[in-house]
Amino acid sequence: MLNIGNRLPSGSWTLKICPGPLEEKRIRFSAGDVPCVDVLLIYDRIIVSLQLDFNIKPLTLMAEITDPNDEIVLSYAPHEIILFVNGEVRDEEWPAGKIAPCECVLCEMEAELKEGATPRPVQPNVVSSFTGIWGWKPKGYNSFAGDCMPYVDGDTFHLFYLRDRRGHHSKWILGAHQWAHISSKDLVHWDEHPDAICIEDENEGSICTGSVIKFGNIYRAFFCIRMTDKSPAKVMWADSEDLIHFTRSKDSFLLKPPYEPVSARDPFAYYDEDEGLYHLLITTSIKRDDGFHGIISDFVSKDLTNWEDRTPLVEFESTTRNQPACPDFFEKDGLWYLSYRDPERVNRYFFSENKRGPWIAPKDNFVLSREYIVPKSAKFNGKIIFAAFKKDCAERYYGGTLCLFEAVPDGSGSLEFKKL
Repeated sequence: MLNIGNRLPSGSWTLKICPGPLEEKRIRFSAGDVPCVDVLLIYDRIIVSLQLDFNIKPLTLMAEITDPNDEIVLSYAPHEIILFVNGEVRDEEWPAGKIAPCECVLCEMEAELKEGATPRPVQPNVVSSFTGIWGWKPKGYNSFAGDCMPYVDGDTFHLFYLRDRRGHHSKWILGAHQWAHISSKDLVHWDEHPDAICIEDENEGSICTGSVIKFGNIYRAFFCIRMTDKSPAKVMWADSEDLIHFTRSKDSFLLKPPYEPVSARDPFAYYDEDEGLYHLLITTSIKRDDGFHGIISDFVSKDLTNWEDRTPLVEFESTTRNQPACPDFFEKDGLWYLSYRDPERVNRYFFSENKRGPWIAPKDNFVLSREYIVPKSAKFNGKIIFAAFKKDCAERYYGGTLCLFEAVPDGSGSLEFKKL
């Protein structure tokens, strides 16, 4: 049992709490006069605050409590904090740095403290099913859907997306996003799968938008990681045999000068049959004599592991370090389309008769309206299907619900978008 004076373990630990009568009470660990871990029960909710030396602001988790016999478990590991209620994950945060050595100074609830984190429950390949994607978002306190990364395999439309908590405010506003996954065979009936790619190290601030490509019998997901120390973003990949369970490779590469490496992100992979090469489009900036220009860089490989730099696919004239984001590349009716999100957060596209350009911008080269964020596409049953998210609260900085559109060429190179 937890008692006054018990010290918090220096590594991973689990605090199991039985709240008892639902009234105001708390458990606190402090280092001198400084609160380090504070667990506050306020009638129908539990609020947890943890102070780490990475940031002066504490990380906070919360869950509703409905029964005095609810079992509350706070699990701490260097890369993730999980708040369980009756075995279910109710809230999460992602730490960095350390909690100061501290001891229990207040204990108003029955509790047990032990070394070692509590593992997440093992999930089946299909976690849940639902009908209709418009307005859908993942379950969970303060949970939302973010950037979409569609991929089609045979008769199945897979939609990977950034799972968000707190509207990009997890991990001190770094986001702490991870890849979540749903799929459908008809775009109406959907299955929800376990998270595909997760944060594994405290130095990882967020797993960013990317893409999936098949290589032999292996599915490879490419992504960049925003680092907590603002060091160059790693271009990384993870492999899967079933599109459900991914294993990260230890290999990665960094963009080098004249590219700006810290903000490199959003790798989009595709295979060019004419060249026999894989391409990886990555958004960043390049240093020129007059300053930095935003670009969509182009790297090529024969094996999806060793990459060589090519001339940027697109270079923008602005010299304000503003960069495009989330490139998308596809062919339809003999034309090649390149879409992206511009620095003003508007979704735009070009088209060309050639994969390398020259690129033509239609008069109204918008991919949907501004309210649909980061639309990206996949070809499904011969149709170009765009997936995006829409904020369901104007005040929230990031995250919302999912939506789908079909892009239909009008014969002149322009695209029309139809709600699905």
